[in-house]
Amino acid sequence: MPGGLVEAGETPWAAVVREVAEETGLQVTADSLSGVYCKTDLADVVFVFRCTTRAGRLQPTSEADRHAWFALDQLPANTSRRQIPRLHDALTTAGPSLREQRGAGSGDTATSTFS
Repeated sequence: MPGGLVEAGETPWAAVVREVAEETGLQVTADSLSGVYCKTDLADVVFVFRCTTRAGRLQPTSEADRHAWFALDQLPANTSRRQIPRLHDALTTAGPSLREQRGAGSGDTATSTFS
């Protein structure tokens, strides 16, 4: 999944638009918040957005040399354990999910979903 840090003076939804362009060559619109994931052991917060492609072509970039699409039940073995529930939430829940994620192998320890 494309991702990165929010830069000074940037909103999280602007950051996702920038990061997706940098990593995929696609221009997207951030449509809705899918979830907020607190990595409490790292004092880090991750925002996940549902996006719509507006323009561009999926292509290798200086930040990602290859891209591929996978079914949710056929994710590669090297997919981060923290990304799996984020992907699941984005594809299966209507409102934003709130999860606490701890430890390198963590999926989630607490979940709330809002509509």
